[in-house]
Amino acid sequence: GGGAAGGAPPPRGWRGALVGPPPRRGRVEVLAASDPGGEPRSFLAPRASRAHLAAFYRQLATLVGAGVSLRAALRTLEARESSPALRSASLALQTTVDRGGGLAEGMKRSGHVFGELHVALVEAAEKAGRLEQALTTIADHEEAGLALSRRVAAGFAYPFLLLNLALVIPAIPKLVQGGVAAFLVQAGIGLGILYGLLGLFFAAWSASQRSPTLRRVLGLVLWHAPLFSGVVRGQALARFLSVLRAMFASGLPVVQGVALAGRASGSPVLSAAAARVAEDVSRGEGLAESLARTRVLPAMALAIVATGEESGRVEETLGKAADAIEQETRHKLRLVTIALPLAAYIAVACYVGYVIVSGWAKYTESILGQ
Repeated sequence: GGGAAGGAPPPRGWRGALVGPPPRRGRVEVLAASDPGGEPRSFLAPRASRAHLAAFYRQLATLVGAGVSLRAALRTLEARESSPALRSASLALQTTVDRGGGLAEGMKRSGHVFGELHVALVEAAEKAGRLEQALTTIADHEEAGLALSRRVAAGFAYPFLLLNLALVIPAIPKLVQGGVAAFLVQAGIGLGILYGLLGLFFAAWSASQRSPTLRRVLGLVLWHAPLFSGVVRGQALARFLSVLRAMFASGLPVVQGVALAGRASGSPVLSAAAARVAEDVSRGEGLAESLARTRVLPAMALAIVATGEESGRVEETLGKAADAIEQETRHKLRLVTIALPLAAYIAVACYVGYVIVSGWAKYTESILGQ
């Protein structure tokens, strides 16, 4: 399609051309943010949902693969797009392509709609003449992330319902003893605390998207949170490996690719580890050896990556490692969603038993007192 430069695809291994030039001034070169000026992301900036982005990339890949020119494909998507942010971005992309620019250049100029990961993948793919493959890879990545988010939400929906019931059921005796007002007061206190904490968490999460310091603090808390840390770590590691695989597929230099994959993982712990790995790789060390030194990857995943590095099939083995960690994360998520309802059942049963026993004790005491 238009906007993609020709050229032979890069070698599959991580060494050689994929290592790229060493970083300047002893620091890892990182790609600019999605906005060309490097300004912080605005809370009011137009955004597109993950589902809309996945559909946009999937349709664009299909049109480009069918031989449709890039401008015609963007015009078609603009006419059919339901997301205002993507519709506006499609128009801006057309303007850039009309002026002789590439798709990645237009994505950089589209503000906050496209993230730096997508821009980097498309830019590398245009240079290698593999735009369709890169667009398909991004669509796959977005769809996989969306599916995982939905599984997590569905897994915690039932425990959350039980938690609400655990706060309401103990207040039922108040309905008999003191009427509706007493019941609403006791139930309202528990529910108010629950939803207040939930509101504070989402407010902190929203603020962390605009504050790097707060994002690091919240990421560290979730990374070490009891019961949930296994799911959080597994999700971040699977995202890191799948993004790194996409970097190899698009021909991005591994020094930039590792650092960018770390930031795309969403974990400050993994991002810092990836930056150290990029430094080590830029000095000629092996990818698996550098990853092992960070102690963030499970031994099984490290063995898979090391095997791929030795055989020259890093891209393939990174995908296998990501799949293995994702399966393990699903298993941990199932265990958490089993443990939470069980804990809620036990807590409710204990409290109801306490209420019944204390009620009978008071009733017996009143009978004996007469």
